[in-house]
Amino acid sequence: MNLEKFTVKAQDALTTAQQEVINLGQQHLEPEHVLAVLLDDAEGLVPRLIKKVGVSPATVRDQVQRAIEKFPKVYGQPGQVYASPNFNQMMAIASKEASELKDDYVSTEHLLLAI
Repeated sequence: MNLEKFTVKAQDALTTAQQEVINLGQQHLEPEHVLAVLLDDAEGLVPRLIKKVGVSPATVRDQVQRAIEKFPKVYGQPGQVYASPNFNQMMAIASKEASELKDDYVSTEHLLLAI
């Protein structure tokens, strides 16, 4: 995964999602972690897109949080964070979406489309 092909906002979202995995005592980075971070960015595009389709970003965020809480936890020292197969698939789809839309960079909306 070449992060240089991602916008700063997308890079920040991925980095924050990875940190959240550590904070939650989990080991696998999942698309749900990324979606939660994207929804938390009140100034970002993702909450606005969710609102435009008539859904409350807070409601989606609550549902995503419930899903995240069901992921296995690792106890002890914070360990290595691994990309799950679903995360890798999300990244591949986001890159493909950006390419099909003739965008030079993968952005948060491409991540949302992939999720």
